[in-house]
Amino acid sequence: MTGGDTGDYIRRFCLGYQIRILRKYNQELLVKLVCEGPGRREGLFTPVNSSENSRVFYFEWQGKGFYLKQYLRRNWLEYLKEIFRGSRSERTRKNHAMLAQYGFAAPCIVMTGWNGDIDFAVSESIASFLNLRRYVEKLGRELPAAEFCHRKKQLTRDLGHTVGSLHQKRISHGDLRWGNIHVDDTEEDRFRFWFIDNERTIRHVFPAQRIRVKNLVQLNIIPHHLASGRDCYRFFHAYLEENPGDLSHKHQLSQKIIQKTRLRLQQKQKGTSR
Repeated sequence: MTGGDTGDYIRRFCLGYQIRILRKYNQELLVKLVCEGPGRREGLFTPVNSSENSRVFYFEWQGKGFYLKQYLRRNWLEYLKEIFRGSRSERTRKNHAMLAQYGFAAPCIVMTGWNGDIDFAVSESIASFLNLRRYVEKLGRELPAAEFCHRKKQLTRDLGHTVGSLHQKRISHGDLRWGNIHVDDTEEDRFRFWFIDNERTIRHVFPAQRIRVKNLVQLNIIPHHLASGRDCYRFFHAYLEENPGDLSHKHQLSQKIIQKTRLRLQQKQKGTSR
């Protein structure tokens, strides 16, 4: 292996990969373990459910949990994107850093690697924080009805403020589904939210209304038993508090979100009925 200094990250080469690794994790055995990967270290990596465009594995190193995400090429355009925008893992690393810069939580990217064909990123595990859907389901199972309603009200408001602040800072998430938002309830007076799958998260030069609506539609595609109409209203009210410029056309904005949500649900139903 050889290496070079790139600020907080060390640039290295290992088994044909170009590596960027956080200085504090720059250990020969860890780099080699990840570069060899599940193909040669199968017993150390546990597969995790993921999209058709990636493979995700959980592993532990020195008592700490990590996720290895291998990005699969979706089409030949990926080669062009890598030339002009960098690899998918590097885009993810930069987007995580951008979120942190603006005060939002995202798992720390420990390492990225690329060898021309295989592209991967390693992040610290936030497994102790359930994703939004599982967290709400857990509250429903464990809490009495009155306490569950109280906690969900606070959760909904805090989520509205967080997403509203994200958009107010002209940041959009590439896929703002409930599964890509994890809930941190370690503070007594508020919820904190962690964003994962940030490859397509971006900060826009100008406000991007179409992308904001897309994010809000993604959040809105949920079973009714997890979020009622009142929950959606609380979320939207908190969202508008962060974006007062939308107050003058809030009705038009809400109708656009509802219409696009219905269209998306119809498209999903057609897809599953085939």
